[in-house]
Amino acid sequence: MYFAKLKVIDIYQEWCGPCQSTVTLFEKIKGENNEDKLYFATANADLVDHLAKYRGRSEPYFLIYGDQSLVAVVKGADCPTLRSTISDMLKQERGFKAGEIARTEIEDPYLKIMEEELAAEAKRKKLQREISQECCPLIFHPDLNPETVDAIIDMLENAHFEILKDETITIDPSAVNEFLDDDNIDPNFLNQINNLVNDSLRCIIVTNGPEDVIYEINKFVGPTNLEEINENENFESVRDKFGDGKSDSCVTVPNSKELVEKVMNMLFPDFSPPKVIIYMKEPEIDQQSILFKKSLVKTGEDILSDEVVSVMPEYEGPPRIIVLIKPPAYDSYRNSVVSDLELNGFKVLSTKDYTFSEKEAREFYAEFESLSSYELLISLMTSGPTFVIMACRDNALNKLKSMLGSESFAQATKENPDCLRAKYSYPPNGEVKEDDLTWVDGTVTEKSAEDALNKFFPIEKTFALLKPDSRSAWNDIIEDINKNGFKIVDKKEVELTPDDVKFIYSFCIDKGYFDDLMRQMTSGPSLALILMAQDAVKKWSKLIGPTDPDSAVDSYPDNVNPEDVW
Repeated sequence: MYFAKLKVIDIYQEWCGPCQSTVTLFEKIKGENNEDKLYFATANADLVDHLAKYRGRSEPYFLIYGDQSLVAVVKGADCPTLRSTISDMLKQERGFKAGEIARTEIEDPYLKIMEEELAAEAKRKKLQREISQECCPLIFHPDLNPETVDAIIDMLENAHFEILKDETITIDPSAVNEFLDDDNIDPNFLNQINNLVNDSLRCIIVTNGPEDVIYEINKFVGPTNLEEINENENFESVRDKFGDGKSDSCVTVPNSKELVEKVMNMLFPDFSPPKVIIYMKEPEIDQQSILFKKSLVKTGEDILSDEVVSVMPEYEGPPRIIVLIKPPAYDSYRNSVVSDLELNGFKVLSTKDYTFSEKEAREFYAEFESLSSYELLISLMTSGPTFVIMACRDNALNKLKSMLGSESFAQATKENPDCLRAKYSYPPNGEVKEDDLTWVDGTVTEKSAEDALNKFFPIEKTFALLKPDSRSAWNDIIEDINKNGFKIVDKKEVELTPDDVKFIYSFCIDKGYFDDLMRQMTSGPSLALILMAQDAVKKWSKLIGPTDPDSAVDSYPDNVNPEDVW
């Protein structure tokens, strides 16, 4: 008889605590399935960093795991759904343990939706700007009676202009001399203002949306010059309706931002325009620039000159090995294994997380297919991330073989308790180990090392750019690139356009330093490189250091400045 092993985790928030309404349900389900290993647990999302993405929720949330694989998610305190889901997953786990079906591991569908929403919100905020709302003053002429002024204001409001201020003001001649003493002001406008001094005037401030109200209100009031009248425009302006179409009737309105600012300071010196949020257009990228960039980094003969050989030079360092820390040991033991390797003379060259699909796991461990524990091994390898270590030292293969120990946990523990497989293949929380599988693997032959290197750290190409103002250091940088195991398969000088810069540096287009970066990158030719190396993308990222220049200084080679490269 095969029994299931299922974990149900209630992810809760600090402010509300675990879902109490499901406690009785869990106890009942556990009683009905006492042969199975069914565990119920709670986790405070506010205290567990790994659960940060689940913070801020207002409803219960349950993650269901088969071993270390997520197999189901239930959102909300929906007891019938929770019961049926647990029942279905127990059946699935029993079938999996019996080797009858494959376990279906899932990604949290709700989390994916949340991440997409957060990404969309981040993109929206990136384009968001706070500006002062554009406003415009209007001065009603004193020959208008109050009813006509009110009718014009109604006309404005019906056209969706918003009235922000409405006051009666007397313009002092000294104020006109102070604020409007400018030869660039239209004499006709100045004459209108001078004709209004010392009168009691009704003045308003209007707005209509975040921008363009100056143009819109001038059009709505009517042209100040008969030559500006468009006979084809079927529209009745304020001056048409209340001023017999005369160009200087009814209302005086400034027609430029500079003039609006002067008149506002004269009439409403204490007024501050409201702040509004606007959304910038996404940068438009020249498609030819995009195609150029893609063609520069893609693989294939079209980017490589005839003289360039697209193979890596022969590796000349100490022998390299690959060590795999399997999913059950990932969280608890991966750092300890790295430390043990370094203490035994290995130099760790690179590490990465790798998640096996079932097909990959079966191919990688095909030689063990005849063993009775083969299906359990495949289940273990697909239950989570594997930590992959590439390291080197003299006599690496023999040394690693002695460090690993037997592939049987019982035998490794008996023969050499200090070997990697004995020390790091048991549950760290005191649970009894139920199988004889070990949790650390490694390459102990030249063939297996070569195959594993090609699988986990394949030869890759990446794109590099040496900036215009680092031209004097280009040769030094290239020398440093070569010393660090890269093959330069192509290079060319390129003059970047502003659209190229926006495309390459799209991740920082909203930063305060972007304008300086734009000037720097378009100030002269850059040197574009195509680099090839084992695990080239990660290796290049590590070589150039952090994108923050202050952080990068400490991690950069002495002869290369971090701001010189991208």
